[in-house]
Formats: sequence, C-alpha cells, structure tokens
Amino acid sequence: MKKLILILFATILVLSATGQELFKTLVDKYSNRDGFSAVQLSKDMFDLYLKKKNIDEKDPVFNVVGKLENILVITQMKEPGKEDGLKNIQAEVIDYYTKKGLTLFKTEKKTGNDLKIYIEKGKDGISSLGLVNLSDLSLTLIEINGLIDLSGIAGLNKAFNIRGLETLRQIDDSGNYFVAPGFTAFPVPDIRVELSEERRREIEESVKKAQEEMKLHQKQIQIRQKEMSEQQKVMFDKYKRFPIFLGGASESTEYFINGKKVEKEDFRNLDPDKIEKIEVVNDKKDDKKTSVIKITTKK
Repeated sequence: MKKLILILFATILVLSATGQELFKTLVDKYSNRDGFSAVQLSKDMFDLYLKKKNIDEKDPVFNVVGKLENILVITQMKEPGKEDGLKNIQAEVIDYYTKKGLTLFKTEKKTGNDLKIYIEKGKDGISSLGLVNLSDLSLTLIEINGLIDLSGIAGLNKAFNIRGLETLRQIDDSGNYFVAPGFTAFPVPDIRVELSEERRREIEESVKKAQEEMKLHQKQIQIRQKEMSEQQKVMFDKYKRFPIFLGGASESTEYFINGKKVEKEDFRNLDPDKIEKIEVVNDKKDDKKTSVIKITTKK
C-alpha cells in the first residue's frame, strides 16, 4: 500500500514538473513582450474558482476539475512588425512536446487558424494534454495534467473563465454528447455563443481607436481654447476693454465699421483711440448662429 501511494505521489510530481518546466521557459523568455498573458493554477486553487463561479457539485464540470492536477494557460497577441513572432513560439512548443514523447491527437488547419493537440496516456487514461492554437492575431497554449476527460474538458472555460480556455472547445465539435438507447454516441451541436479570440481582438481595437480619437479631439479643443485666450488677451491689451466672448466658429463673425462691412484684419488694425462705441449683435441665419460686431468711430 505504501509503495502504491509513493508511486502515485511521484506521478503527480512528474506531471506538475512537466507543466511547470514549459510554463517557466515561456514566461522567462516572452513575459516582457506586449500582449503576453500567463496563468498557472494548481489543484489547491481550483476550489476558489469553483466557488466564485457558483459551480455546484452536481455540475458535470465539477467532477472534471476534481480529477485534474494543474492547468496552464499562455496567450501571446500578435505584435506589430513581428510577423514570425507567433510562429516561432508555436514551433518551440511543438518541438517541446515532440521531444517529451507526447502523441499528436488532433491537427486541424483552417484559413487563419492552425490547431494542434498533444496527449500523453497513463495507466488510467489521458494524463496530460497540450493544446497550441495559432491564429492570425494570437497564439494560445493550454496544458492540463491529471486524469483528463476529453468529453467534458471544454467545460473548464465555464469554471475558470480564463482568456484562452475557450479554445478547448476545438477538441471536439462541442464537448457535448447524446446517447440514444441502442445507438452509438454522437455529438450534439452547442448553440451557445462565445466571442472568438479574433472577435475579441476586433472589439478591443475598436475601443482603442475610439479612445485615441477622443484624446485627439480633446487636444484640439485645448489648443483652440488656448488660441482664444491669447486672442482675448490681445484684444484687451489693445482696446483697454474686457474681451467679448462670441459663440460659434470665427468664420460666423461679421465686422462693420461705421455701417460698412470690413475684413477681420481691418477691425484688428483699427486705432483703439478712435473707437467711440462697440456693439455686438447675435443673429441666426439658416439655423447657424452669427455674431455681428459693429464699431462706431469718433468724428
């Protein structure tokens, strides 16, 4: 009995060490890059997530999680100007699993997406799973160690809600199966809608672009306010009067001297000592606000 316990304990240590070795290598090498994310969960942390997500003990995913030892998730978003960056990481991960002797369980290549899943079989079933998914925008690595139930492993995304885990649904068509009496099990399509990594990236880019446009607009307003402040100061220094605040754009202001319409420069060049009266009239033409400045000079 003691010998069996020691064997099981040693197996757990080996599984943990295997995952942590790859995890540590990638974190040490790429964690300083923009768009890098890494999460490492051990068995003693699972309960915290299950309670936070209100996963009941009767939920099938509860049993799936209970048989696992650790979960490692790494994502790297594509960096501008580094076209081969994601492919290099993919090649490094594939080389690691190949040298460790893991079996290629599934490979699937679609437009803009390259999926590879590696597994290692133990005495009681699948003991390790490594998933590496390369898309046009990101690379996702998921490694799971323990006793793995492939038919329910996709439910981990529901239990932990960690970015990248949604890729587990690519292990099979849906992760859900229906068995009719006397018939073979067949997959049932999953009608749940989840954001793909590409769609999530598009939304993030749209939000970022909107924020940048807002900052630019605010900066333009600040520049305009500064210009107006400087103009008001010049007006005050020249005419020894408080500045006149006008609404609307400068193009909507008309200037008159002794009843004759003049250009803005004529107005500015006028000798302040010759001014007898200044009158400001706000008018509305074609739904546009117009300001009229009328100046009467001394005779």
